[in-house]
Amino acid sequence: MWILTPLLPGGETHYLLSGKKYVVGRKNCDILLSDDQSISRAHALLSASEQTLTLKDTSKYGSFVNGQRVAENTSVNLTSRSDITFGVFNSKFSVEKLAVCSSCLDNDGKASLSQDCTHLVMSTVKVTIKTICALLCGRPIVKPDFFSALRSAIQNQSPPPEAERFLPEIDEPSLNKEEVNVEVIQRRKELFAGKIFVFLNAKQMKRLSAAVSFGGGTCRLLEEGALPRDVLESAQTCVVEAVTGSSQPVLSSSAVEWIKSVKSIVEMKGLRVITESEIGLAAIYASCEKHCNSSHLTHGGETVCFYFILYLFNNVKFRRIKYPGDDEWRGCPLSLDSPTRQGKTQKPGGRNEKPWGEPHKERSTPMDGQAIETQGRWSPFSRRARIETVQS
Repeated sequence: MWILTPLLPGGETHYLLSGKKYVVGRKNCDILLSDDQSISRAHALLSASEQTLTLKDTSKYGSFVNGQRVAENTSVNLTSRSDITFGVFNSKFSVEKLAVCSSCLDNDGKASLSQDCTHLVMSTVKVTIKTICALLCGRPIVKPDFFSALRSAIQNQSPPPEAERFLPEIDEPSLNKEEVNVEVIQRRKELFAGKIFVFLNAKQMKRLSAAVSFGGGTCRLLEEGALPRDVLESAQTCVVEAVTGSSQPVLSSSAVEWIKSVKSIVEMKGLRVITESEIGLAAIYASCEKHCNSSHLTHGGETVCFYFILYLFNNVKFRRIKYPGDDEWRGCPLSLDSPTRQGKTQKPGGRNEKPWGEPHKERSTPMDGQAIETQGRWSPFSRRARIETVQS
């Protein structure tokens, strides 16, 4: 199936089934363009197949593909993202081949969304890289039965179904469904316009660069040791916090010190680094007021992901933890070279609670499901807890 999408407001979208031919013209045609005086009665012929869409011009004023006039009675092949103009006025369309993308990983393991994809199919909406890319590049997210309704409408020559009627339900307990709109919002395409997303990790940039690009942003990878102050101190820059997982090598001591220097430069300017999940949250809420805004300083309990502030002094740390609703911070001195202790630690007041003065390790799970680890022992803290390591 092929799609002709109007490039000017007020135009009608046309769907072309494979194996059929469509006459474009001003009267009694399959694709009717009656408001354009430069359109002939039988202006052009479109022939659709599974792999190709050809155009044959039969008009007085001509047809144009990507600005080049098509020779009369000559057929040319059209491709996805070709721009065609019938006549010399306002009958302008973009060509797309219907390409459906599912929410699963591709065969090569990639989780991003291709620019050629026209629809993302999901039974329920889960926040994945593909979901974020679909939102940012303006691709409808629909349930599978949308395509049955679409084919039926085309065969019956009735208006095509609205994608909004086939929106899947949002299956993310952490999101407020009343505040989330996963319909196509064109301004998302320029959500990151003028912003530079600075990555400190090449794999992280590779995974998220498509989403940033779809939103109109620019990606930049910093090499270890680089400290470009003009970039890091800009309010239009979003330094993405480096995330290391079990599949990635342990950072060298020099890399750790470099990342600390980057954060220090950002914070001394009154800005902050952002978590990678903020790219998705900005896309979901179609706003950079709070997310992907280095000038917006988050506070305990307000952000959906964890963040850590680390200061070191004489090889000793002091950790403090505050939960939403708590009036006071809870904390304990913690030696950097203390051995890891076994056992479980829970939120204050829970079972198996260990004294706050004992060395421990936190394992926190942010909303995107990726674990963040710090020194010590595991403890299932609240998702919205704020954990800081401060100078003692």
